[in-house]
Amino acid sequence: MEKTKKSLILSISLALVFIITIGLSYAYFSARLIGVERASTLTLDAGKMEIDYSENSNIIELYGIYPKEEAWASKTITLTGTNTTIDLDMHYKIGFEIEENTFSEGSLSYTIKNTLNESGTPLEDIESTIVKTSGNQYIGYGTFGRVKDKVHSYEIKIYFKNNGASQNENQKARFKGKIIVEKVLDDELITVTFNPEGGELNTTTKKVLATGTYGDLPIPTKEGYEFLGWNGKNMFNEEKYLYLRDFSKHNNITDYDYAEIYLLPNTTYRFSKKRYNNYDGRSGYLIISSSNAISGDAYSSIANVYYPDTMCTNGIYTTDDDGILFIGTIYTSQSTLNTIWKNTDVQLEEGSIATAYEPYYITKNINITRNYDHTLKAIWKEI
Repeated sequence: MEKTKKSLILSISLALVFIITIGLSYAYFSARLIGVERASTLTLDAGKMEIDYSENSNIIELYGIYPKEEAWASKTITLTGTNTTIDLDMHYKIGFEIEENTFSEGSLSYTIKNTLNESGTPLEDIESTIVKTSGNQYIGYGTFGRVKDKVHSYEIKIYFKNNGASQNENQKARFKGKIIVEKVLDDELITVTFNPEGGELNTTTKKVLATGTYGDLPIPTKEGYEFLGWNGKNMFNEEKYLYLRDFSKHNNITDYDYAEIYLLPNTTYRFSKKRYNNYDGRSGYLIISSSNAISGDAYSSIANVYYPDTMCTNGIYTTDDDGILFIGTIYTSQSTLNTIWKNTDVQLEEGSIATAYEPYYITKNINITRNYDHTLKAIWKEI
């Protein structure tokens, strides 16, 4: 019994020593949010926006913190927008103004979550993004439309998680900064023009962020027609020209599929397409031709990337007088058996230079790839 008691006492003592050691190692750890609650008004071209930083401050100062899964700082921002115009949107951006960050690179991360959206386009939710070590770091962009007293609310959290590396260098590290909300500058915006193609439309242009999405799009009307959506630079309708090609099931060079597309006559176009699965870059050809025969010029994909010329060896084609273009696929004996061509991620655009991929139908959540003024055209279906 006495021996058992001594063993128990020894075990407890060792456990206490371990706990005290850990405690001493992290005794300096604490986290603080300092400052006073700050509310302000941001004046924009289209109106004004009231900004309220809850949690008593927009200032964040962290020091003496230790790795854990939970957030060390959590801030809620409430933005109330009042638009005083009838033709302009209100664009804003949220970010960090970092005064000091001596934590090792990649140690701190942040998340942002939109908790309330009464109108317009809020920032997208962001998960686990690294906090920069200095300067301004913009998290994202939001937009209020033609509204009054509408609210966007966000929750921003900062983490110091255990990444498996030694944290000794971070024991005296410090982060000091504040959350900022600013006006989007004119050179950060582009103008999108809407061409109703014979239809009627109340709004013909809108300002959007060059690095954002299109946001809400107008809906035109046209007697005798159904509006299908907006189209930009990509003339290949992936929904209309459905084909899926598995070369392992075809072993004859004359076996091919093709899609017929009507374009402007005597005009140069660039065709780009992504490949999937195992492919050796030697064959599995794409046909671009003015006829539905395989005698047209063939272009081989040589990389599993899009643009520019690494996509196709020479995917440039000029239509003939009638402007009819046939795009197809064929199999050759050199092709890897598992190669599959899909109808997705296909782009046909005017000009000789391949640019960033854009889907045929442009919707509100599509990321803008053309960071300059451009036009969207209405697509109609006769009823």
